[in-house]
Amino acid sequence: MLKELMYTEFQPKTNLKNATLIITHGLAEYSKSYLELAKFLQAEGYNVITYDIKGHGKRKGKRGYVDSYQEFLADLDSLVNYAFTRTEKVFLYGHSLGGVITNLYALENQNISGVVVTASPTNYLPIMRLLKVIPGFLINNLKLKTNFNDPRLNHQNKYLKDQYDLDYVVFKLVLEVMIKGMKQLRKSWENYSTPVLLIYSKKDKLASYKYGEKMIDKIASKDKTLLLYEKSFHNLHTDIEKEKLQNDLLNWLDKRA
Repeated sequence: MLKELMYTEFQPKTNLKNATLIITHGLAEYSKSYLELAKFLQAEGYNVITYDIKGHGKRKGKRGYVDSYQEFLADLDSLVNYAFTRTEKVFLYGHSLGGVITNLYALENQNISGVVVTASPTNYLPIMRLLKVIPGFLINNLKLKTNFNDPRLNHQNKYLKDQYDLDYVVFKLVLEVMIKGMKQLRKSWENYSTPVLLIYSKKDKLASYKYGEKMIDKIASKDKTLLLYEKSFHNLHTDIEKEKLQNDLLNWLDKRA
């Protein structure tokens, strides 16, 4: 199954830490967006794994689609099990949609050493509240066009779109994660006991920092930290405070690895 996941492992050569970080990317993009972050942590001694979630990137299968959000969790679980054969500790990092997947995984599994989530919804998006009353079969196959040049993503958006970035996502995928997955997340905060670092920006117009404030208040974890940035837009890992994110992430990991 691992062969199907289109994962890349960045093995450290120096400063070896006995820990792996698995990065789950956001909607429509794929693992290439996290190359700089992965190499930064690799140089600091961490084993890092990036991969393409189902329906994305170089994965085979229907583009921009998933039957159930549980498929995302099953893929991540396969990588977690593999990572434990490489290092003693395993951490997860998820951005935006990837953050929702990561949070859902942490609800169901207490085997990981920590979770880092950036710019991720923790409540129903406004449009999702309206769509909850519409029968799924009417909208499941709708295609939503993507926009990698959305000015809300970065201050200077120089994203180079290629053939593996999605031109659209199928609404079924959005519904699975942002309605079914979000429902599960919201009713199970008391099961969230994993150490967690949440990072949001006050200038993010796609995922408000209030999502982070809500989550940090609700979850049961005794080791929980919320960092709020002042300048970045949505894609914190590539925007003007990316070095701050790298260092904050490294400091958090070093204390728990």
